[in-house]
Amino acid sequence: MDQNIIKLLYYATKAPSGDNIQPWLYKITKNKIHLYIHPDKSDVFDYKGIASYISAGMFIENIIQASKPLGFKAEFSLNISDKYKAGTITLKKTKPLNSNILNLIEKRCTDRFPYESKPMEYKPPFNEKNIHVFKKGTDNWKTMRKILYKADIIRLRNQKAHNILFSNIIFDTNELIKRKQGMFHTSLGLKHFSKQILKMMSTNLYFKISKLSKINYIEAFISTYMPLTKSSGLILITTPKYSKKEFINTGRIAQRIWLDLTKKGLSAQPFMSFPLFLFESKTNKSNWITKKDRNKILELEETYKREINPSIPLFIFRYGIPKNPCIKSIRQDISKNLITKNPKK
Repeated sequence: MDQNIIKLLYYATKAPSGDNIQPWLYKITKNKIHLYIHPDKSDVFDYKGIASYISAGMFIENIIQASKPLGFKAEFSLNISDKYKAGTITLKKTKPLNSNILNLIEKRCTDRFPYESKPMEYKPPFNEKNIHVFKKGTDNWKTMRKILYKADIIRLRNQKAHNILFSNIIFDTNELIKRKQGMFHTSLGLKHFSKQILKMMSTNLYFKISKLSKINYIEAFISTYMPLTKSSGLILITTPKYSKKEFINTGRIAQRIWLDLTKKGLSAQPFMSFPLFLFESKTNKSNWITKKDRNKILELEETYKREINPSIPLFIFRYGIPKNPCIKSIRQDISKNLITKNPKK
């Protein structure tokens, strides 16, 4: 295999994914990279592959950006028919371009720690009508903060959501090195929560007590309301409809913005409970989310449509000036997700 294609895959896998589960597989045929969604890395938050396809879009964007200094022109073609295939990236050799993009891809990080509480304008480096920036302190920022906080209260009282979160939190260094995925507990940005406290919070007993006593309101305040307050603003990416194409395109746009924020020395962190719960509430009638909570999410949607935007919210993240060094997540070896046959469930 061409060593520069191996390098491309290395930079591609630096893309972010929900809880760092890295839900991608790839197959190489001559000058093509075929990208698939891992059939066994889906969960209740990933209904119909929405979260995985957004991550795939970020993976694709890293390849598109990294190809230029590595001497390739990369073109992506979407696959509509195959449930697990995101599409194909075709590579054509060309003259390498001088660029700092490889360093930015390496440097980009999900920063869950508090940022400087300084309002700041941000202008994306490209024009897209579906990108909306809300500076801290504005009415739209305040409304979005309230919506995201209330959506996180719902997440924190959901048993399956609780189990998924803690299954992806790693407490042991040896396990982290072995798995090379998930989130190490020190990267969560919860300075006042020791390993022992987090382990206690992972138990079903704690979840039941939390739900009965409504401790989840305090948890959502700590994990969502305060980080949003300790930031410079919010970035919202909307879509006109739910589709595989839009999920992947949103991921590509989000990654371009994230790399630009990194270039400017700013940090970012996604807040996805509201858009993912909303997608499930509008397109699925599963029993993992209660009717009461589904109605609560739809009420939040009404507030969103009335006060923010009539288009569908698909990706939301805060940005700001970092106060602490960002702790990067570990990635799996390239060979781990390299396949020779198409994946099947």
